[in-house]
Amino acid sequence: MGGRDEDGPDLVQARALIRVQLRIALATAAAVLAVLAGLPPLLGLVPALGRARLYGVPPVWAALALGVQPLWVAISVRHLRRAERAERDVPRPADPS
Repeated sequence: MGGRDEDGPDLVQARALIRVQLRIALATAAAVLAVLAGLPPLLGLVPALGRARLYGVPPVWAALALGVQPLWVAISVRHLRRAERAERDVPRPADPS
């Protein structure tokens, strides 16, 4: 279609970009999974935190509400910056004009 070779430079570049973005996405997912899977055992190591109250709120809830949310934002911003940098680093074809 359109006279383009299926293995042209555009396709090669697109595949390379997809591989880089997949690697970035998997690293981001691993970071999120580490937090989600690691938080309950970490909080389980200190059972007194489950019984304590800070202004009527368990400190575990405060940690989840105030500590984890900024972490999600930081991970999201890092992911976005890495994905944008990967797109910028893809070589662009020369302008035919």
